[in-house]
Amino acid sequence: SVPPQLPVSGEVFWDSTPPDKPIESKLSIRLTPMSRAFYMGESEGLEVTSSIPGEFSFPGLLIDEYAINLSGTPSGLYVKDITYAGASVLREPLRVGSAIGNAGLRIVLARDGCTLKATVADKDGHPVPDSHVLILPASATTEASLAAAFLSGRTDQNGAYTSAALAPGKYYGLATTAPVDRSPESIDKLWQARLKAKEVDLAPGTSLPLTLVPGSLE
Repeated sequence: SVPPQLPVSGEVFWDSTPPDKPIESKLSIRLTPMSRAFYMGESEGLEVTSSIPGEFSFPGLLIDEYAINLSGTPSGLYVKDITYAGASVLREPLRVGSAIGNAGLRIVLARDGCTLKATVADKDGHPVPDSHVLILPASATTEASLAAAFLSGRTDQNGAYTSAALAPGKYYGLATTAPVDRSPESIDKLWQARLKAKEVDLAPGTSLPLTLVPGSLE
């Protein structure tokens, strides 16, 4: 039998003045149970879409912890915050049932994003294609928050990679020849590797270059 469920409604809205041209695409919000498998048919009810701005609703969620995954964020925008019952869950699990009353999700989108234009080259200056670029927010102060917050991408044949829109702030940049997953072992290595990463401070609306030499996280 399936345990009791709770409906959770939500809203997507702008952090500041919306763009002059309305956004036609939709934002996809998907929840993934963090410590169990899906119940039969449950996965079908764990993904919804919303207009930007707009409202959405999950008709019934089990009292549990979920990871929040967003896709379809329009180019140039970034997710500034996600709150549940007024508390930020941007880099934390969504604990359905942890709040009293009609708790809702609020997803805040912002337009003052920044980008990093990374170039990965070897010690002789030759471009290294298919390298893995890792971008670590300095605001991630624990291994758990780092696992939720770090971004990764691969360089093209010219050793170049441009990030999606990032929130303004300080970041650490690394390049490796092997991918990095979110397992506890990999996150522990990534946490230690921050000490040898390149630091960059992104002001609102800027795009900065970053040159990296690929190496190991060991």
